[in-house]
Amino acid sequence: MGIELGAAAKFALKKNTNPWGGAALQLGAGDGIEFNSDSLKSNSELVSNNGITGSPFRRPGSSGARKPGGEVSFDLYYRDSLWRALAAVIGADAATLVVTGAYRHDLTAPVSPYTLANFSAAVTGSEVVREMPSCKPTAFKLDWSESDQRGKASVNFVAHDLNYNAGSPDAVRVVANAAAANGAKTLAAQPATPSQITFTLTGVTELVTTLVGTDIDGIVRTEVHTRSTGTLTFLSAYIYKSVASITCASISGAGNFSAGVANGVNNQGTIGAIATDADRTPVLFSQVDFFINDQAGADFLASDEQFVSKLSVGLEIGLDQRITSEFGTRISEPSYAGGGDVKVTFGLSFSAFTDKNRRFLYDQIGKSQLKAKLVFTGPMISGSTVPYSLTVWLQGLQLGDGDINVGGFGVLPFDLSGEARTVLAQPTGFPSGLVAPYMFQLVNGLSTSYLA
Repeated sequence: MGIELGAAAKFALKKNTNPWGGAALQLGAGDGIEFNSDSLKSNSELVSNNGITGSPFRRPGSSGARKPGGEVSFDLYYRDSLWRALAAVIGADAATLVVTGAYRHDLTAPVSPYTLANFSAAVTGSEVVREMPSCKPTAFKLDWSESDQRGKASVNFVAHDLNYNAGSPDAVRVVANAAAANGAKTLAAQPATPSQITFTLTGVTELVTTLVGTDIDGIVRTEVHTRSTGTLTFLSAYIYKSVASITCASISGAGNFSAGVANGVNNQGTIGAIATDADRTPVLFSQVDFFINDQAGADFLASDEQFVSKLSVGLEIGLDQRITSEFGTRISEPSYAGGGDVKVTFGLSFSAFTDKNRRFLYDQIGKSQLKAKLVFTGPMISGSTVPYSLTVWLQGLQLGDGDINVGGFGVLPFDLSGEARTVLAQPTGFPSGLVAPYMFQLVNGLSTSYLA
């Protein structure tokens, strides 16, 4: 019996230039990201059968809409493929040479709504590869704390589909590629290992396919798929160890049809090539300096530094998830802010309530506008004369929640949270022309944009 172990897993992410709902890209060297956990799911809806049949129990329902996605959590590094996802949510990235061997990435919100890049992603394993051919990062949150010195990042994804690719591709197709015609198909081969069946249509505009087979658990399954398209690849819902029949009906348009075991673009035959970026320098809590003062105030001074025990910055870009007739049971391509406004969230914790931070009680009540700067300074970049660094600029900050509470005889902790907002003019000391709620300036050795 094969047992899936988390230790065998890899996560990989790569920008996909194919259209939403198109083919996945093969993931390989430099696409891997060390991750801590994931909650990626197919999120297949069960449509209830509400018909009354004289029994108090419902009849079986049907498979409905699918909105795949979930969250993946990581340690945060000054340079690796994770910044591709973060840069995509942020919206823009330009790499500027600082000195030899060091480049600054200015990641900030675009001037106007933009088209969020498509990505291909996969979580591998010894038994199955979970592949998202088309996905978009929709939110992230960065956290640092004194209790866990490594910075943490969590990224949320929405996907067009989530495939479960078991085994390796078979060289022989179950149904050979030929002109599409109604009727039962000749089965040229059976899956070498239990696998999903991949159907490929070219030129056909209407098709109903019926698959009968025995799944990986020995249960006989019947699947019916209706598709309207010119070119399409789609997968069976179940993993099959044998196929009894495949039948086509209601074909319109001239084209070809085939069925086989492709196991997706990323499968057990390809995942060995996935590797992480060799540059693995973490962003640590111990490296931070945190400054905050009034939005209309002067540039940051030493007196504006606050000593905190926890920090968090989050960005939610409000992607919509609309099921339309374009893909039937799957979402059309999400759009930036299509699901609502873009939110930039902020949180900080003080280990003690003091005369230096008590002003924030009044700022929280009066909704004063504040600006802040977080500066993380790491070790020297190899081959350069400057260190790794991450500077987070936040402005238009308004505190929405926070208070002190007595919990005993000891020191009183103090927590605050709020949101950053767009401002009308760049404040003193901020990057030139910045009116967006945020900017992330990342200095590392990568000479190209993370969105290239």
